[in-house]
Amino acid sequence: MKGQNIVTSALEKTLLMKSKIYSFVLIAIALSVLSGCMLRDDEWDLLFYGMGRELEAEIERELDGLRQTVEDDIRYYLETARNNVQNWIEGIFSDNTDGMYENGEERIPLNLVIYRTRQLHTYDEYGNLAEDMLFAHKSVRELLNVHTITRQDFALSVDMHRALWEATGRFFSRAPLQRVILDMIDNFMYPQYIFFEDPVLTRAARNHPNTVKYVEFVKQAIHELLQIYQGDIMSLAYIENNRLASPLVMEMLNDDGTLRIEQPVFNTWHDRLNGLTFAVHGLFGNEVVVRYYSFDNWEYEITLTFTLYDHFGLDSGDMEGIMGEYRNLPTDFVGYLPGFRSWYILQHYIGFLGAYRPFVTVMSFDVTFMGNIVPLTPNYAIS
Repeated sequence: MKGQNIVTSALEKTLLMKSKIYSFVLIAIALSVLSGCMLRDDEWDLLFYGMGRELEAEIERELDGLRQTVEDDIRYYLETARNNVQNWIEGIFSDNTDGMYENGEERIPLNLVIYRTRQLHTYDEYGNLAEDMLFAHKSVRELLNVHTITRQDFALSVDMHRALWEATGRFFSRAPLQRVILDMIDNFMYPQYIFFEDPVLTRAARNHPNTVKYVEFVKQAIHELLQIYQGDIMSLAYIENNRLASPLVMEMLNDDGTLRIEQPVFNTWHDRLNGLTFAVHGLFGNEVVVRYYSFDNWEYEITLTFTLYDHFGLDSGDMEGIMGEYRNLPTDFVGYLPGFRSWYILQHYIGFLGAYRPFVTVMSFDVTFMGNIVPLTPNYAIS
């Protein structure tokens, strides 16, 4: 219903503008009848030149008003839709207990979150929806503030924008990730999944040296914490309302508050050529969950689920060369590539009514390992 009101409002204003144009034409005809004989050719030309300029200015004012009204209505309509989608997204992650914890003969429900980054799915650490997840929220004038975008970019059809984007994706990828990238573009153009997963992409991320290093660090940190807490896995639980008091979070930090290890980044030259950088713009966040844990006779076995999150969308930083994954290339390199400009316009231009949408890329994998705990004497045991 709201969409119909937008169109109706636009038509009404267009008809009003046309009626004003017809009024100017009638005035011009009347003047030609009443005054034509008393005006020289140059005076006649000057009269119609002035009327033409006034008509042009009137049309421009009407068009500006029409554009602003329609854009305001569309913003309201899309903001409501985005809020509904966001409520659904956050509701997906409300469940925290469906695994199993075996402690000798005891079995305790377990799906234990033990680590999360400050920002995880779609919101940044300040509670704002990440810019690269926004869509259909900028006018032509606002998009032109990105200095690599020009008016010529808006002369392209949607099909041409997509063709340029896909060509760029093919250039920066090789099999097997090239097929994944084209699937991701298709999901962007015809939104089906808010969360996109692909086993080929997950395998590429999982086997990356930076991910392997990160996983090994987490495994060692968990072993040390289990030693401190004498095998009590529940003591490692992530504390939602006091993140810095969470044991694994503290283990990941230096004394000065800096991270001992960064979450995986995929931006080597090999990554850029095989498609991993194009598909994953450096992680937005990650979490570690204990799915299974057994502890008996001071030996443990634990299965962790690592879930890596990224956004398949662009923000102004990507376009301006500030925070993009190609940031160590010449400034604005990404913004000057037609395919990336097309991607940004398809995502952010309000005129496309939110038809093309970014989404969350998910790479999730399990890691199982075992270890032994050295019993502490009663004087040193953690209560």
